[in-house]
Amino acid sequence: MSKKKNTTSAVNFEALKETPAEMRQRLLNLIESQADFFTITGSDARDINSCCPSDGVTAANQLVESGVLQVVRPNESVDACPVNVYAFAGEIKPGENQPTFEINAEFRQKVKSTIKQNQKPPGNKMVTLIRWILLAFVLLSLIIVGVKNFSDNSKIAGVPLTLNLVEEFDVPFSDGILIFLFHREERCDFCNNMESHVREALTQIPANLQNKVSFKLVNMNLSKYLGLKKKYDVFTSTVVFIKVQNNEASGSFIFSDAWHLLDKKEKFIAAFKTELFKFRGEK
Repeated sequence: MSKKKNTTSAVNFEALKETPAEMRQRLLNLIESQADFFTITGSDARDINSCCPSDGVTAANQLVESGVLQVVRPNESVDACPVNVYAFAGEIKPGENQPTFEINAEFRQKVKSTIKQNQKPPGNKMVTLIRWILLAFVLLSLIIVGVKNFSDNSKIAGVPLTLNLVEEFDVPFSDGILIFLFHREERCDFCNNMESHVREALTQIPANLQNKVSFKLVNMNLSKYLGLKKKYDVFTSTVVFIKVQNNEASGSFIFSDAWHLLDKKEKFIAAFKTELFKFRGEK
């Protein structure tokens, strides 16, 4: 691949000092592997109307704004989370059908040097002091996390559904499948279409099973549902199956196919029904 010189006068390399360590390491990996680009699925968390907030996208976009990176988004559909393709500034070239990439070794070396300069180890005395401080911090953190987890678990993990969910969501059975669609306060087409597909899929299952399935929307921004959001580890529009036995939750499953099948309605419905039957222990 050819190398091309590029001016760096308009680039704010200082932004590399402020970007998260994970992003700096991602950039170093890109340089060391001589890869053309890296991708992150999601949207900028600074956008309050986003359905797919990603801290990684936010960090990468800030580097785009600083002139360090460049981005193209091949998927501009409003019904799905955007796919962001990032490369170093000036390396993305327009192509007839898709962009091409041309590595700028000099620019990459400047990025690498800037990152490395801010990773220099301190002197030995300072290292010892920092180690003791970090050790004390870790021990304190473990104590706090232990207390917090004990508190959280006593409130969330293994809580009988008769104490909250059955009453909260008017679940009409003691044994069956409760289906949650977690969503944010501001709902986009991505989330609305997901709900529509699920509702249509539920009309296609046998009548005897319909009586044992309850579909509910959960606004994860409401404080009273933060425990559920944490328990099922969701951050964006997500479909979760919850098995109910004797009025208690005995297992859960995240229907992850919902994200990449959203624009393929029939495949979405078929996959949803397959996973639902499998979750119930049926073929």
